[in-house]
Amino acid sequence: MGDIRKSHYDKTTGYQRHFQCPTCISEAENDPTRFCSPYECPEEIPTKRFSAPTRILPIKEHEELKECIHEINQLLLAFADERDPHLLESFRLKVKSMRGHFVTVHVLCGKDETHIEGELSDAGKDFLIIDHSNQNFFVPYERICNINHSEMNEHMTGRHGRELANLNDCCRRELMLNFGEVVAANPFLINLFFGMRLNKFLCAFLKSDICVVTKDKGEKKGCLLAVEEANLTLGINESKETIAFEEICFIKE
Repeated sequence: MGDIRKSHYDKTTGYQRHFQCPTCISEAENDPTRFCSPYECPEEIPTKRFSAPTRILPIKEHEELKECIHEINQLLLAFADERDPHLLESFRLKVKSMRGHFVTVHVLCGKDETHIEGELSDAGKDFLIIDHSNQNFFVPYERICNINHSEMNEHMTGRHGRELANLNDCCRRELMLNFGEVVAANPFLINLFFGMRLNKFLCAFLKSDICVVTKDKGEKKGCLLAVEEANLTLGINESKETIAFEEICFIKE
């Protein structure tokens, strides 16, 4: 944020000077009233607030309009191409709403159907993440036949919309002032805000051991050496094996 400057009145010299937005200070120095800044915050100017109306139509007409729009949207979805990216994005947002729920995902692997159970951790643009006994499963959408999920109970985390609830002031300040830089450096934050494709997300696991389950060749365990748009490369013993994403049923971390 070095290019963003603020005007500050210097009481000692009696003239205005400029300074760059200060960087975050340490946790130990942090004063909650200063939002992790070494400088005093300016006084808040009292401002009247006016709430905007939630609707311009009478309640009955508003509800009828909402129902009509919903019916039209459902009709359009019925005629939509299943590969339509907008439809896929709607599916991703629906799946993300189930984060923290215990789910059973029915995965079609070749001619067989496999069931993966666990907590739905997150959803990318073309895959979802299931946490089963502290092991992550990455499942491509195109392999999913069905998803069954349980209603929330005291054993579920219910993380939907609360991923950033426990951030300290310094992290919040960094996100506010350096959003692009902070998010771009963390694939989990990129996926949280924008969604990532599986091939991009797996780049965070380069040089890590993973297990790839394919529809024809079964399980392949090895070190993830490279990830490209259409395939990935595993180091198995002293050899390398390239696996196409279209052959992958799911991946275990």
